[in-house]
Amino acid sequence: MTDKSKEIFSGFTDGFFNMTRILPLVISMCVCSTFSMNASLFSAVICSLAYPFTGLLPSFSLFVVLYSVSAFYGLNTALAGVLLCAVLLVVLSFLKTEKLKSAVYTPVTAAVMLGFTLYMTVMQTTDYFGIGAVGKNVVEMLKSYRSLGFHGNWRGVLYGTIVLVVMIVYRRKFKNLSKKIPAAFWCFVITIPLNIILIPGNIISPINEIGTYDYYSGLIDFSNINIFGGIICGFSLLFVYLYRFTVDDVPANKKNILLSSAFVCACSIAGCVAPYPSKKQENSIITKIITAVSCSILCSLIIVFLNKPIGRTPVSTCAVILIIGMWQQNIWSYLKSAFTSGITGIIAFICVITIIMVINPETGIVIAAFISAGYKIINIKKKRITE
Repeated sequence: MTDKSKEIFSGFTDGFFNMTRILPLVISMCVCSTFSMNASLFSAVICSLAYPFTGLLPSFSLFVVLYSVSAFYGLNTALAGVLLCAVLLVVLSFLKTEKLKSAVYTPVTAAVMLGFTLYMTVMQTTDYFGIGAVGKNVVEMLKSYRSLGFHGNWRGVLYGTIVLVVMIVYRRKFKNLSKKIPAAFWCFVITIPLNIILIPGNIISPINEIGTYDYYSGLIDFSNINIFGGIICGFSLLFVYLYRFTVDDVPANKKNILLSSAFVCACSIAGCVAPYPSKKQENSIITKIITAVSCSILCSLIIVFLNKPIGRTPVSTCAVILIIGMWQQNIWSYLKSAFTSGITGIIAFICVITIIMVINPETGIVIAAFISAGYKIINIKKKRITE
């Protein structure tokens, strides 16, 4: 096999593996939010095209912010926040992000990550058990659980528990394979056929399923936007991106940030879930192009031509993927650092996590950013005094 043939083959195989990584998360996020399944096609295509070049993938952290903002202010406000974030990323590309690393205060970072995780767990448990509880934040949702009672649908609980076991065990037992085909993909492969067998199509489904859907995403409506909600959403998303670019092992060069902002802008206009930067694939440009195109085509074909089987997906499958995925992305060493950082760090941790749980995640992350900025200013003054 020639080098060019290897590049082409590698591009197609990477395209397939990327599809298994992107599609389950896109569907889960669109189904368990106000974006709805209609946005899944555009979300999948944009992520498929972006990932080989920028590392952009569906993100649990960004989903939490968008989920909360859309619940409080409406979907169009959340999309306006995504657009504002894209603009702010352009501004960010002209700054030296390396200098921002010292502004990250570990206790508030730990609080945001754990707070988001607890928020996701509480808000999505209703879909896991099929309770039908509603609420805009954790407090309202817990009150709804209390009034309705915790009575789950056994079929939904069965599918959700299968997903829970697969998400936890598969990653540990099949470490190498899980790097190529994630557990979330197998959760769909297992639960959809099982649901079709247990509940044939001629029977009215006793559980919540994705149901029939089209694949035309709604464009953003600028006439129906809450300005305050859009601003706080945009800055909240920016802080999440900023953390990723400055702390994690992700290239934060100007070109990568500008390209990422272009895809984020496309998500806003097309009414899609915004993606989040991770490690991009290190391949030749030819392989990247083939990977991007093949993955987007695969995602499109699956969503369009397999819409009936996908429509039988239990909503509990999507909910548990989001819950466990959020728990798995926590960096537990941060939590340990938060509780060993002194009384100031512990107070900051409790403050941020309380705001996330009692008010909403976007307010919590903005407060976390102000605390981090204050911490950096205090350290600078102390350094000048000692000098």
